[in-house]
Amino acid sequence: RDDILGIWGDPEVTGKPVGSDLVRGKRSWPLAYALERAPALGELLSRRPVPVEEALEGLSRLGAREAAEAAAEKYAEEARERARGLPWRAEAKDMFEELVSFLSEREA
Repeated sequence: RDDILGIWGDPEVTGKPVGSDLVRGKRSWPLAYALERAPALGELLSRRPVPVEEALEGLSRLGAREAAEAAAEKYAEEARERARGLPWRAEAKDMFEELVSFLSEREA
């Protein structure tokens, strides 16, 4: 979820401009997804300053945000599934569920 927020997060909530991870050169899950499908995007992301609007358009065309959101949901569900089999007390399971929910749904 952090990788999604670093690119598309609401500046009013995150305190960072849209595309801040692109500007910082941070390589994240959505970028790996996009670069796997369109390696030429790497040249665009290597420019300084990064043309944020153009990069966002490229990520959008490739469905990177949707894929990242689906992956975040998948990983959260995998964590929940694995935790179900652990010999934790009910309180610990509840706390873990709360943590997974926070990490997978947070907006800031």
